[in-house]
Amino acid sequence: MLEELADTVFETEKMNGILAEFQNFMTEPLRKHNKRFLGDDSLINFYEEMEKLRIFFEERKAYLIPVLDKYR
Repeated sequence: MLEELADTVFETEKMNGILAEFQNFMTEPLRKHNKRFLGDDSLINFYEEMEKLRIFFEERKAYLIPVLDKYR
């Protein structure tokens, strides 16, 4: 059941699509916020965090399945 969820609901491509939508939605508001309050509109930290999330979703199943096997 959980492995099926990993392959469907939390599938890497689906999650990457959600992340891309989130990034597109947040980029301009964050840029304006950072420029106003931090004086920097580069969003380097935001893009680094988005990349960490992409890597997490790509590698998650490889870590998840062995853990789940312990509880079957």
